[in-house]
Formats: sequence, C-alpha cells, structure tokens
Amino acid sequence: MCAIACVRKRVQFLPRDQTGKYVEPGDDSRYTLWLRAMQSDLRMTRRQAGNVTVFQLAGPLVYEEATRALREAISAAVGAGALEILLDLEQVTRLDSGGVGMLVAMFRHVTRHGGHLKLLRPSPTARRVLGLSHMTMVFDIFDEESDALLNMQAGT
Repeated sequence: MCAIACVRKRVQFLPRDQTGKYVEPGDDSRYTLWLRAMQSDLRMTRRQAGNVTVFQLAGPLVYEEATRALREAISAAVGAGALEILLDLEQVTRLDSGGVGMLVAMFRHVTRHGGHLKLLRPSPTARRVLGLSHMTMVFDIFDEESDALLNMQAGT
C-alpha cells in the first residue's frame, strides 16, 4: 500500500523530461520551472465598502503559497487599521485543510485586534469543506453582500 501511495505521490509531484524519465530535484532547472508553474493561482482583489475591507478571492485557496499571500494581505490590512474584513469566496475553486487553518488563524488575528472577519458567498466546494470541518459554526457566512455589509457596519 505504501509503495502505491509513494508512487502516486511521485507521479503527481515530479515532472518528466522528454524521454519520460522523472526529473529529480537538482537534476536541472526544469524542476524549478515546474515548481513555479505549480504555485498558487489564487487571485485577490481588495476594495473598500465603507469601513469594510472586502477581499474577493478567485482560484484555489490551498496550503502554502495561496494561504501565505492571503495571510500577508489580511495582516497588512489589519496593521493599517482595517478591523472589518469580508472575504468573498464565490470564485474559490478549491479549499484544503491548510486554507481552512489559515482562515481560522486570520479570524483569530482580526478578532484579537478588536475586529470581525466574515465570509461571503462561499462556492459550493468551499461551502462543502467548511461544513465538513464544522467551520460554519465558527464563521458568520452571508449569501448577499448587502446583508454582510449591513451586519458589519452595525458592528456585530
């Protein structure tokens, strides 16, 4: 079983050269280029709606590059005084445990600074993962932006 899992992991994460041979780390620069191509495709747009900072996310919200980028963006916004953060997850194509962990960490970071972090329109994929991880009980989730903005501007 381990051999099969290891082979599958190797096939999934290592590129092949033109002859079909796996390119190991350090063989040449093709591995580095392949790794760069595999980095996150998460796109973020930040805008203000009154006192609420809205981050629109599109693409996979997965561990490492995507979570690091979003963590840095939210931390910078909080550092600049933004205490009402709304994450629009409508176009999130994938959410993994690292993404959920980052959402929880940022929720704690924002609330520790006296603010609120809430979620808007999770995609079906994101909603499923949030439900399976019972995060729907942790986060306030809104289906309409107007409802979320009213709720956040009321300070609740």
